[in-house]
Amino acid sequence: MKYVAIDIETDDLDFTKGNVKLISGYSEGNYSCVYEDFSKIKDVLEDKNIIKIFHNASFDVSWLTYNGIKVTNYVDTMIMAQILNYEEASLKYLCKKLLNVDLDKNLQSSDNWKDEVLTESHKQYCLNDSKYTYELFYILYAEIVSKGLLEVFNREMEVLPAMVNLKINGIMLDLKGWKEEVKVLEGKANEIEKEFKTLIGDESVNLNSPKQIIQAFQNKNIPIKSTADEVLAQFEDIYDEIKLLRKYRKLQKNIATFGYKITEYSDENNTIRPNWRQIGAISGRMSCSRPALQGVPRIMKPYFKAREGFTFVVADFSQVELRILAEVSRDKTMIDVFSNDMDLHSITASKVFNKSVENITDIERQIGKSLNFGIVYGITENGIQNQIRKNTGEEISIQEAMKYRLNFFKAYKNIYILQNILLKSKEIRSLGGRVWGNNLKSNQKLNYCIQGTGADVLKESLIEFMKVKSENYKLCAVVHDEIVIEVPKEESNKASKLLLESMEKGMGKFIKSVPCKVDIKISEKWVK
Repeated sequence: MKYVAIDIETDDLDFTKGNVKLISGYSEGNYSCVYEDFSKIKDVLEDKNIIKIFHNASFDVSWLTYNGIKVTNYVDTMIMAQILNYEEASLKYLCKKLLNVDLDKNLQSSDNWKDEVLTESHKQYCLNDSKYTYELFYILYAEIVSKGLLEVFNREMEVLPAMVNLKINGIMLDLKGWKEEVKVLEGKANEIEKEFKTLIGDESVNLNSPKQIIQAFQNKNIPIKSTADEVLAQFEDIYDEIKLLRKYRKLQKNIATFGYKITEYSDENNTIRPNWRQIGAISGRMSCSRPALQGVPRIMKPYFKAREGFTFVVADFSQVELRILAEVSRDKTMIDVFSNDMDLHSITASKVFNKSVENITDIERQIGKSLNFGIVYGITENGIQNQIRKNTGEEISIQEAMKYRLNFFKAYKNIYILQNILLKSKEIRSLGGRVWGNNLKSNQKLNYCIQGTGADVLKESLIEFMKVKSENYKLCAVVHDEIVIEVPKEESNKASKLLLESMEKGMGKFIKSVPCKVDIKISEKWVK
């Protein structure tokens, strides 16, 4: 198999606006070249028998795909470095650390590539990037093999085309409708601000000034010394002023983060293409920024709409992390609950409160839910207190929180055993083979195995879907445990079935003891 490292230099970061100015290829021996007409290297890029090596493949391949080149069989040295948990994954850092080369990145900015005539310095810069990418690949690959991470490597490389598909397609936002909604939100924020000032008895107080807020509270004998949200949450049900302040802050956060600012990220067709990161967290989970779709407020989601003639298929794994926990811990009680399609939160509540499931109240079920999700992440008694207050409005004592935690572990004995093993472990692994060393904090040791396996499941699902999807099915968003695709309306049922089967296969590679459950919805808006 032949390997060729590829680098492209562009005059804009956005492939829908800019141009590829240079492309270089570097391979072992005498093969090294720089092209100003990248169609000359088209055959190499599309040849399935040649492995193309990129550093940040989702950037380069998105550009090439947008320009009509179907790049096949490629790998990414940046992702390889992330698999190995390097402190940084930039080309400059890796060259210094692994090759002892001070790579000159003075021409890195796209502003340096806008001139029509490029110099020999530009060409050498482009060639150096591909040359050192080529050399890094062999070093990183050898380390991956020696550390037993080949399974992880193969998965991350196989999911690269899905990341490119995400980036190219984007998701369309009804910008006009959302702007009108933002005006409504601004009106609500103004009304809440007026109501707060009247209630607090101070028309001059600035709701965005913690210092002024604390002073206003003290003037009203409200015992608040901090305006941190977790502190305010403890007193929300006691003081209407605090409830109003939290509502105001939530509205203002949504307006500031996703209000008119969202126009910065949309093109002339109102399509938003976030900056997707394949390994966006140490746990291996994906993330995105500019904008962060994971944080989109619920009120905004219906304004993301399918293009004309298309519809969304929105699929979401149900309680995937708890199902992974059941698999990893081999806890018979939890496995039985999932295998018999019972309500885990009600079951947990019944065991914690020593009541029959039929007699569990809505609030008690919410407490069961808080425990199920909290204990996965090593929640403390104080954390249980805060979580229950936040989710139910109920106040419980530390003694009650301790009792709930103890009763949980009595009900799910193998989870207690698993957590003790993980806390003592020098190395944590996901079911998909991802590895973390002993420098993790306690809560990371408890949840990386679960979160990391969740990332493995999602990526395997994307790989499976990319194998079977039609050319006109668009991957639009992947948020937490949710996959959003856009398909022709007349093919929505077929696409829904293919996506469901792909997610079941993805989860089935790791989770054998409990069934996979996927909630799926067909809609012209991004709704669950």
